[in-house]
Amino acid sequence: MQNEWSTEWVMSGPYSAATERLRRALKQGLLDICFEVDLGREVRREVGVQLAKSGVFGVVCPFLLLEGLVGDSAAALFFPIHLVIADRGDSVQVSVLSAAAVRTSGISPAITIPVHRTLVRLAQAIEGAGAQRCVSTEPVAARQPGTEIRTEGGFWR
Repeated sequence: MQNEWSTEWVMSGPYSAATERLRRALKQGLLDICFEVDLGREVRREVGVQLAKSGVFGVVCPFLLLEGLVGDSAAALFFPIHLVIADRGDSVQVSVLSAAAVRTSGISPAITIPVHRTLVRLAQAIEGAGAQRCVSTEPVAARQPGTEIRTEGGFWR
């Protein structure tokens, strides 16, 4: 679901191939994966419920992380940036924090500037991995929960 606090892309192919393409693109974009969590495995292990493959990469640019932390130690609330990867059958949905949400949050520029620069690099890497941005022509506020969004890769709820 597209909303004002996340930006989303669609990648073709199976989950494992998409995550490998993302890893390579992040590395080429000088972005590091600080951590990786397999959310589906965690839910299955703790609750016993089988979910579609879903994971999170904690992504940083070390220099922008340093800039943010020097400006305000509260930058650690935003770094590393979570890159969410969700299996959708024959494609994968990739989501990150929206730059617009960061800009309008009221957070100090000492934090928002390095976060925004990281988000720009992250978007370039995601698109470099072959992902297509999900774009809707209708305003976010006008959409009802559960409605479909038409994208180049199909429909998303």
